[in-house]
Amino acid sequence: LASLERRVQECSAQHLEGQSALEQAVRARLDDLREQLREDTRRTMLSVGLLPLPGGFFVGERVRALIDFQSEFGSVKLGDIGIVMGRSTCRDDGRVNIDFPRLVSVNMLPRQLAKEPAGDVLAAASRAAAPSTAALLTAAEDPPPLGAAATA
Repeated sequence: LASLERRVQECSAQHLEGQSALEQAVRARLDDLREQLREDTRRTMLSVGLLPLPGGFFVGERVRALIDFQSEFGSVKLGDIGIVMGRSTCRDDGRVNIDFPRLVSVNMLPRQLAKEPAGDVLAAASRAAAPSTAALLTAAEDPPPLGAAATA
């Protein structure tokens, strides 16, 4: 009888150890899944424009270029209106990806852009014709968008 009792205690201890290890593994896996879900949700919200991009921009927002830029693929002129397409397509997470009429998919720094009110096309055209000194100074000091050299 004592032997049976000892064996039951051993089995109970092994069962508790196994249950504890399983519980720890399940908790660790749940933590991993929670983190993965958070990241997937953040990416999804970002891709549909629900989270702000660098500079506080949103996908689909209209922006105005504060610099002149030219590459072998096209150009952006001071005052050009573009559409925010999403995060940068390069390694620089501080940039946003913009489509302009004469240059698509260009990665620019937020300080190279200004938010453009929807429907304010005439005001944008007048600003493009007479750029502010601040915009010219900013354009001269900023590094060019990635992928080509800015024009002076």
